[in-house]
Amino acid sequence: MKNPIELKINAVYRDISRKEQQIADYILNFPERIIHQSIGDLSRQLGMAESTVFRFCQRLGYKGYKEFKIDLASFKKNEPGIENEIYEGITREDSPKTIAKKVFEANRQALNDTVDLLDGAQVAAAIDLLRQSDRIYFFGIGGSNVIAMDAYHKFLRSPLDVSCSTDSHIQLMQAARLTEKDTAVIISHTGQSQDSLQIAGQVKKNGAHLIVITSFLLSPLAELSDICLLSTSKEVEYRSEALASRITQLSIIDALFVNVMYHDQEHSEASLAKIRKVISLTKNE
Repeated sequence: MKNPIELKINAVYRDISRKEQQIADYILNFPERIIHQSIGDLSRQLGMAESTVFRFCQRLGYKGYKEFKIDLASFKKNEPGIENEIYEGITREDSPKTIAKKVFEANRQALNDTVDLLDGAQVAAAIDLLRQSDRIYFFGIGGSNVIAMDAYHKFLRSPLDVSCSTDSHIQLMQAARLTEKDTAVIISHTGQSQDSLQIAGQVKKNGAHLIVITSFLLSPLAELSDICLLSTSKEVEYRSEALASRITQLSIIDALFVNVMYHDQEHSEASLAKIRKVISLTKNE
């Protein structure tokens, strides 16, 4: 099990300043020292202002350095080498079964990490927003479009009015039609795709609500969101981090779908029955 603080740092590391990265590196390398250091001790150790350290703690979602230290101290450090032994990289000597096992283990770790990162208040807010919206549009570019289409496929079974498209130009046109009563869900691993940012900009221009699913909390796309749900992944050789994150994004969508369905079981069951009936007509007896 990873320290949730490490996961939070990974989610912001790419987009913070060099000085903040220096703080992050120190925390990751010497967590046991931090527990016994005041904010003044740490700032002097790193040669920077206390305000920089304080701001970094807020980046991670804490009110300040004291709250950050309490959270860090409450986590029991792993026995050395256990996680590396389980999630070690793929080698030339590995059998096909061993490689498959390591891929599965990486997926399992990614799911565990994502659960640790999930903010319950944000999840609850996303569910309320989806249920209250007149229309919901799922957006994703490239590989993320597969996740968006999967979300659309699931939510078609719900009582909600949902839509999705595979074409980026049509997605932009759909975004232009959203109103303040609608919600857009944009999936993007990096949160930096210009197409996704253009869609998000149009969503915000129209006053519609925006839920973002991404791996980077401080990405340009996340900054535009009303609600941001973080996914994470562990990279395996020959398999990009973006590809590995897809299983965690799919799981976030699943969690939203199940929550939405359970909130209004009567209407959900009626909607699901309609879908099952029409699909049954396509199957041979």
